[in-house]
Amino acid sequence: MKLSVKGRYALLSLIYIASKDGRTVALYQISHDLNISKLYLEQVFAVLKKEKLVNSLKGAAGGYVLSRDKSEITAYDVLKAIENNLFEEVDETSKNPNYEKAIKLLDTSLNDSITYSLKNITLAKLLEESKSKGPMFYI
Repeated sequence: MKLSVKGRYALLSLIYIASKDGRTVALYQISHDLNISKLYLEQVFAVLKKEKLVNSLKGAAGGYVLSRDKSEITAYDVLKAIENNLFEEVDETSKNPNYEKAIKLLDTSLNDSITYSLKNITLAKLLEESKSKGPMFYI
């Protein structure tokens, strides 16, 4: 499975916000620190706000905060909001109903597995992983 750039940026941005422990984060700060176009992030955050994954605050100390605790927002929540066609049903591709049943079984199985996995990955887990040090190699 390959995520779109929009999906990756949404996840990266929310992990970044999660790292700020409830403090408001301005879009320009996310843009600068993650090296992502501010204009592109505006599009991403419009969707995230509409889907109630972030709240926006106006004013001098304005910006974005997570709408729920980082342990309650899953990768599934984010990708379902951003990736329009990732979880939609596939139209029939064959005129043969027997083959179509087999493909439908495969589609359902894959979708269920991916959904289950994504629902078990929270922003808290992703943040923890981003902070962990990789394996240590000694020469």
